[in-house]
Parts: sequence; structure tokens; C-alpha cells
Amino acid sequence: MPGNQLPKGYQPQQKTPFQMAEHYGFPVGQYTGKGQKVAILIFGAPITASEIEADLAAYGVNDENITIKVVDDRVNPNPGVQQTTEVHLDAETIGSICPDAQITIYYSRNNNTSYPAYFDAALADGNSVISMSFGAPEYSGIETIDCFEKAANAGVTICAASGDDGSRNDDNDGRAHVNFPSSSPYVVACGGTMIDGAGTEVVWNLEAEQEGAGGGGVSDYFAVPSWQQKDAANITSANPGGGVGRVVPDVAGLAAPGDWVIELDDGTQKEVVGGTSAVTPMMAAFFTLVNQARAEAGKGPIGFVNEKLYGLSPRSGYFNDITEGDNKPTPSYPGYDAMSGFDACSGLGSPKGDTLFKALVSMD
Repeated sequence: MPGNQLPKGYQPQQKTPFQMAEHYGFPVGQYTGKGQKVAILIFGAPITASEIEADLAAYGVNDENITIKVVDDRVNPNPGVQQTTEVHLDAETIGSICPDAQITIYYSRNNNTSYPAYFDAALADGNSVISMSFGAPEYSGIETIDCFEKAANAGVTICAASGDDGSRNDDNDGRAHVNFPSSSPYVVACGGTMIDGAGTEVVWNLEAEQEGAGGGGVSDYFAVPSWQQKDAANITSANPGGGVGRVVPDVAGLAAPGDWVIELDDGTQKEVVGGTSAVTPMMAAFFTLVNQARAEAGKGPIGFVNEKLYGLSPRSGYFNDITEGDNKPTPSYPGYDAMSGFDACSGLGSPKGDTLFKALVSMD
């Protein structure tokens, strides 16, 4: 397409989390997350288990599998305050794909200052996968936050959202920005795609319709990791002066508004949603299934998986290459184009769950 612009129109998929897992070929009929522990990190309004138990019951998830822990002692949650849709999306996605996993939701009002507390609690409880659907534009000092490296070294897989506002990432200063914590080199950064009017999976970008776009780009604070050197060699910052750094996202999935359907109001209402914050728990659930299969084969968790993902070859066997679209809020805003192979809009692409699963399970 001229200028790599998306055609008008898109096809909202309106899939439940379980249906989305089926769409990407996850082995949901064979594995349920049994014996696995997965953490969901949230912040903002308080939540109680009773608020999501009935919704999860629609997916056959036992309420005994859900635990909520407060990780910031300064917070005294008010059970009467209803949590936003976000936590329902996180919990229902992981819960429906991994109904037999032990899911713990770690809550704090102050996400940036609570990273170490989050991770200390999640690691102490033995979680092998962590899902984080929040973030903000990178800021000075994030390089010193070492809890991500600590978790990766402990064999934990961390998934984080790349953001829902394209290359500007909620910052209208005329520059491109990436989302943290997804820009951490110890995190699997999860980006967004959509189905266009022609039925092709392309970069999610509906900024012209004020319906968001997948975050992605080049970090200003983290260097290119060793495992990304080859893929990121020809990707420079869209900002004046260029520059190289950690490129996000690593993987992507359907994230446009209307692609996802979840339960609300104690299972009596459905809501159509989207965002890279849906792709994040989806991928966290996928790695949880991988860990179950590895455990049954007498192996440990897949752990820090980034290097393994980038080492797969040929890529076409494990990822759907997203080659169309861009993540620019406007045509003139600094941003990134999709291209054949790895790019700063969709990373390696969306998962071919069946072959990717088998490859990760078979690894030493």
C-alpha cells in the first residue's frame, strides 16, 4: 500500500479470551495451567475477589484459584470501590485460558514506587509468570530498577503491555516514546494488531478514529540487548538524531477495540474491549501453558524467554509476520512502519501458538 497506510475499516473480532487463544492456536484443549502459579500486577482502585469470581465462573474457574494480595502497606483498600474493566480483562484472560492455574493478583495504588514490592511478593510466592498490563512513557532512573533482572534471573517470564497510543505513548511533546516497563530488556513486550477491511492482520492503528494504536519504538534508556542485536541493527529512533536502543514490542496480537469480549457485573453483562493490555495476559497465559507441559516433561519453567524467541528459525514457522501499517498518531508524527520481518510496530509478529508452544516445550 502506498505510504504503508492502513486501508479504511477494520473487522472487530469480538472474541472471548478463550476464543482468542484458539484463534492463535494455543493448546487450550490439552493444557489448563494445572500446577502453575501466575501473577497479575495491578494498581489503582481496589478490588476484591468477589468482584471477579462470578465472572470467572462463566469460564469454569474455581474461586479457590484466585487470591488478592496488597503489596503496599500504605494502602488500605476499600472493598466497596469497584475496580475498572482492566483487572477483569487480566484475570478473565488468564483464568479462562488457564482455569487450573493458581492466580494471584498483587495490588498497589502506587505502581512506579511499588515495583520492588510487587516482584518481591510475586517471587516469594513462587510464581513463574508475571503479567503487567500497565505502564507509562520512559523516565529518568528506570535503568536502576533491578527487580526485573532479579525476576528474570530467578527463572520468571515477565509480560508487559507496549501501550495503546502509538508511537507518542500518551505524551504529546512531538517525540516518539516507548512504554516502560515493556522497554525493560527483561520483559516480553506485547504489542497490538488488528484485522483490516481486507481481512489481513496488520498493525493496530485507529488513531484517526480516536480508537488508539499499538505502542512500539526504540528505547531512550536501555541499550540493544545481545539477543536483539541482529534484528534491531537497522531500526533507529524516529526522533531527530536517530539513535539505537532496545526495540519494542517483541510479540503482538489482536488489540483493537472490539476484538475482545469479557464478562462484567458478576457475569451478567458483557463488554467489548481491546488494547495491548489484553495481549499481555494472553501471552502470560500462553507461557503458563508452556510451563505446565515442561513440568510434565520433567523440565523447569521456560523462564527468561526473550533470547529463545529471537533464536527461533525460520521465523515464519512460529510467528505471523505483520507487514502492513504503522503506529504513527498522525502521518507526520515520528513513528514506525511495519515491514517484512522484525519491526518496531509488531516485533516478531503474532504467535503461531501450536508450533511456538512445541518449540518452547522441547527446549532444554
